Amino acid sequence: MTTTPKGRSKFDASAAILGYLFQVRSALLLAVTREEASDLLSLEMLDDVAFVPQEANSANPTEVLQFKHSLSKAASLTDKSVDLWKTLRVWSELVHSKKLDPQRTLFTLVTTGVATEDAAVALLRSDFSKPGEPHIRNAEKARTLIETAGAASTNRTVMDAFASLSRLSLSQKKILFSNIHLLDASPNVTRARELIEHELRYLVDDAKFQLPGFTDRLEGWWFRVVVDHLVAGHKTALQVGQIHSHVRELREQFKRDSLPDDFLYALVPDDKTQPDDDRCFVDQLRLINASGLLIRKAQENHYRAYEQRSRWVRETLLGLSDVAVYEHRLVSEWEQKVTIALDGFADTSNEAKCGLGKSIYTWTQDSAVLSPALFIRPNFSSGYMVRGSFHMLADKKRVAWHPDHCLPLLADAPDAQTGAPRNA
Repeated sequence: MTTTPKGRSKFDASAAILGYLFQVRSALLLAVTREEASDLLSLEMLDDVAFVPQEANSANPTEVLQFKHSLSKAASLTDKSVDLWKTLRVWSELVHSKKLDPQRTLFTLVTTGVATEDAAVALLRSDFSKPGEPHIRNAEKARTLIETAGAASTNRTVMDAFASLSRLSLSQKKILFSNIHLLDASPNVTRARELIEHELRYLVDDAKFQLPGFTDRLEGWWFRVVVDHLVAGHKTALQVGQIHSHVRELREQFKRDSLPDDFLYALVPDDKTQPDDDRCFVDQLRLINASGLLIRKAQENHYRAYEQRSRWVRETLLGLSDVAVYEHRLVSEWEQKVTIALDGFADTSNEAKCGLGKSIYTWTQDSAVLSPALFIRPNFSSGYMVRGSFHMLADKKRVAWHPDHCLPLLADAPDAQTGAPRNA
């Protein structure tokens, strides 16, 4: 639930969208910080968010949470607030229908709004918010005052919610309120992201540059999981351990001997696969009479490798010196392959030259991909990186396929001992 500030169009859905994002992001934050990996997490099943112990005899209670997000910094929560009573209605009906045992459940209202000083709902805070002042939680007093406020309300939503609450017995209401906890002035959707990053800060080597990318990947995965969870015909709860496992998996990708793979399934934009592409690496393929399909695959691999390497560099997961060393390894292997291929080659026909060039190119796209010596990192083996990186080198005229273009590059290659061109 999200409150829309005055001045916005009644058709503006941004507040509602932010409210759902707040709920989803907050669920991720809670899951990341949760110790019980076996607990089950659900969204929009029992409540906005719910944590249920997997073991029936667990000592831990079920936890249900309602989230209320406001775009207004001055949003307040009173005993007659619609947000409060909508929440009470949900919980009352869950208890009345016996879907929840109030004695074994923690009910938490998480809101970015702030309970007013004279509101009885403030008595449901877990801890008093003002330093130095005594703890004033008093669930029973809060219950009687909130019920009085609900009985006096003429708001239709509040009246319906009060009717739901009234269906509970007195003992049920007392138990329910004793387990209700208010978390007002909670971090908004933006601040929730910052808190997630704070929890993950020790999982990367350079938090300043790498943490945003790490968190982006975690959230991207989490949003996909949530969408699948919500659209499933028969919803099943998610295991908190599944989220913990993905965090560990991401951590492995951010280690020195690995890298995250963001473009394995990436869709390639149409403007990167045009038939009239005049980039150098495409022209090199045309010189060996490559088919249109072969050229298109080359364009796709070039795009994925270029975009992935660029992202790694931006996030300091890969340094420019690392790129230089990697490209040197590729060029050295290409030189070795071309030198062997051209040794004794005397056929001057263009058809033969194209055939030889295609065999050199095929090696870069086939056998080279399987060679660990050409992986950019030992634990990053996606083929598009080797294939696309060779195309990037071809675009910079550091490698070629047609013999007429290979020979000048071999002649200009620096000597391993002196560093000077070999034909100097």
